[in-house]
Amino acid sequence: MEAKVFNKEKGAHVQVQPFRIKDLMVALELGSSDEAVLNYIDFLSENIPIATAYFAHVLPRFDLYSQYYKKEAAGLISNYELNSEVIDSMRKQLEKRKLKANTLRLKLEVQEGNPLEKLLEEAADREVDMLVIGQHAGAGEHGVLARNLARKVSGNALIIPEKAKISLSKILVPVDFSKNSIQAFETALMIKERLGDKLEVEAVHVYEMPNLSIYKVQKTYDKLKKMVENDRRQAFHNFMENRFPAYLDKVNYVMIERESPGIARYIMNYAEEANFDMIIIGAKGHSRVERLLLGSVTEKLCALNQEIPTMIIREDV
Repeated sequence: MEAKVFNKEKGAHVQVQPFRIKDLMVALELGSSDEAVLNYIDFLSENIPIATAYFAHVLPRFDLYSQYYKKEAAGLISNYELNSEVIDSMRKQLEKRKLKANTLRLKLEVQEGNPLEKLLEEAADREVDMLVIGQHAGAGEHGVLARNLARKVSGNALIIPEKAKISLSKILVPVDFSKNSIQAFETALMIKERLGDKLEVEAVHVYEMPNLSIYKVQKTYDKLKKMVENDRRQAFHNFMENRFPAYLDKVNYVMIERESPGIARYIMNYAEEANFDMIIIGAKGHSRVERLLLGSVTEKLCALNQEIPTMIIREDV
C-alpha cells in the first residue's frame, strides 16, 4: 500500500512511494573500508529493491606523478592488464554477496583520475539515484572525503563508516522546515513505507533561545523556554498536518536547545546517545552560495560521524 499525503501547496493528494533505488553506484577502494560498505549494501538490498548496482574503482593517473615514475610504471604493466586485475578483484569480492542475486544487473568499472572527482563525474553522467562511499575509522573531524562528498555531490549519497552496524530500525532526520530538510524527511517516510512498523522515524530540531537580555521581558528563562518550545512543537505539528497527515502519529519529534556553536555536534551526540541506525539529512542546491550555507551542518556532520550511515538528500533544482 502507498500512503496518500495531502500537500496544501499543490492542493491535491500526492503519494509517498515505498523507497526503492533504480541505480546505485558503489565506490570500492579495494581496501579496509570495502568490507563494511559491501556488508551494508548486502543488508540494504535485502530490505530495499535495487535495480542496478554499479561498482567502481578509480585508479590514480600516472601523469599525476613525476615524469620518472610515470615512465617506469608505464613499462611495468599496461592499463588493460591493470584494469582487468582490478575488475577481477572486485568480482571476487562480489561473488559471495547476496546483492548479486537480489539485483537485476551488476556492473563493474575501473576509471582513472582523481578518485572523488571521477566518482562524482561518473555518478552525474549516469544520473544514479545514490552514490555510496566508505568512511575510514578514525577520520574524525578530518574526514575530508566525506566532507568533500557532502559539498560536491550533485545527487543523493550514502556514506558508510567503517564501524557501521548492520541495522535499520531507527532513522533520525534533522529538520529546520526548509525545502531540503522536508525532502530528507519524506525520504525517511518512503523507507518507513517500505519497512513498516519495524522502522522508527524521528525528527530532531536544534534551536537557539533568542537573546532578549537587552529587552524588558517580563518572564523567567524557564517560562520563555517553554514558550519557544511550544512554538516549535506547534510548528512541527502544522508541518506534519499540512504535508504528511497520514504520518502525524507515526513519527517522533524532539527538540534540542543549542547553547554553543555547532549544530552538527548536537545532532551527532544525540544520534549516538539514542542509538540511531541511520541519519538522513538534506543538502541545498548546487550554487557556491548554497554550498557555503550547507557547510556549517551537513559537511561537519559527515566529518564527525564515525559509526552511523548517513544519507544525503540533495535538494531538487
